[in-house]
Amino acid sequence: MLDIFNTYATDGKAEEEGVVIDLGDGSSMTVARSGNDNYVEKILAEGEKYKAVLATKTPESKELDKKITTEVLADTILVGFKGLSYKGKPLKYSRANAILLLGVKDFRKKVLEEATKFENFKAKLEDEDGKN
Repeated sequence: MLDIFNTYATDGKAEEEGVVIDLGDGSSMTVARSGNDNYVEKILAEGEKYKAVLATKTPESKELDKKITTEVLADTILVGFKGLSYKGKPLKYSRANAILLLGVKDFRKKVLEEATKFENFKAKLEDEDGKN
């Protein structure tokens, strides 16, 4: 028999607050789930704010779209990291450093890949004592 909870349920708190993803070499990042309520709210607000400019489909509007996307990801998806550096300089987690790292296309892809993995956010069945 297919248990829907065991197969499809996700942890809403983890989706919003993030889960730690091991990147190896003592490095990790904390990512919230793609499409979480915080993300949706922020991306819609930013899109509305710059609607006229984004609709022009100019090189400037494409750059603005990339900037908005990176900032929204920094605010709502990449919610922490440790053990990361950039050009040899160790970085502590901050919004500015998250934006810097998300400016690297393939790191941004890795963040989004982990943020969309259903398995990262699956709910765990608690035992009768309320413990996992």
